[in-house]
Amino acid sequence: MQPKRKRRLKIFGIVAGSLLALILYVAYSLGLIVALWDSPAYGNQSPIVSIEIETINWRLPKETRSTFVTTSDAAVIDKIVNTMNSGGRVSNCRCLWSGFVRLTTKSGKLIEVQLVPGHEDGNYDIREGRRRYRIDRHALASALEGAGATLPDFK
Repeated sequence: MQPKRKRRLKIFGIVAGSLLALILYVAYSLGLIVALWDSPAYGNQSPIVSIEIETINWRLPKETRSTFVTTSDAAVIDKIVNTMNSGGRVSNCRCLWSGFVRLTTKSGKLIEVQLVPGHEDGNYDIREGRRRYRIDRHALASALEGAGATLPDFK
């Protein structure tokens, strides 16, 4: 192969690779590509010291259970945070939330996470900003019940 042609192919490869990397970066930033390996990491930067749980059952009749609970029990917090951190990233949707989990870190930062009924019977989703994670419904319900909150069941 001629040296000039080799040089052109090398330059073309570098430009094409850079352009592809830029396109993938922009698509990921806009949420068009879901990083399935991504999972939440609540409590990794600063320990969680208290949790507020608000669940809302939108269904009628009005006597259905909705809850508002606050806890600073370390064992309960650990169970809830570990359950939330077990989630796997899924693409975002615009489904209505059924409650909130508000995590307060030791540094005073408040992290608000929405509870969203999953698209499948065995799952419940949590959403923070534009990121949504799928969690096992029974594990999440058990963790929230430890704090005295009930997870609305829309199925």
